[in-house]
Amino acid sequence: MESDDKPSSQIAPINVRFWDIGLIKLLLLPLIATTSFLLFPGKHPIITLNEYNRIQSGMTVNQVDTIVGEPGGELEKRDPSAPGISNLRIFQWQNGSGSHALIWFQDGKVVLKINIDLK
Repeated sequence: MESDDKPSSQIAPINVRFWDIGLIKLLLLPLIATTSFLLFPGKHPIITLNEYNRIQSGMTVNQVDTIVGEPGGELEKRDPSAPGISNLRIFQWQNGSGSHALIWFQDGKVVLKINIDLK
């Protein structure tokens, strides 16, 4: 038996790309947000569809807080020195009805926003 025919006792490394993990987080955030609302009712800021529509790409966290009237709940913050998307912060504003907005800030500026059933 040649050395190439011997079974390897080493475990092959698993390559997980950052974007795969990021996509999973993106898909799970609305579920996490809804769950946090159910577990901690009354601890969430209120946002309207009108306020949500006034939020524009490039705005700062303080500008968004001013539009909404109170700060959002921070769901995630990535260290600026971390690999992949660095200096990313995700905030949530949720209403008593369960409707909510999620806003992503990259380097302190709005880069993405979604709303679920805002009125």
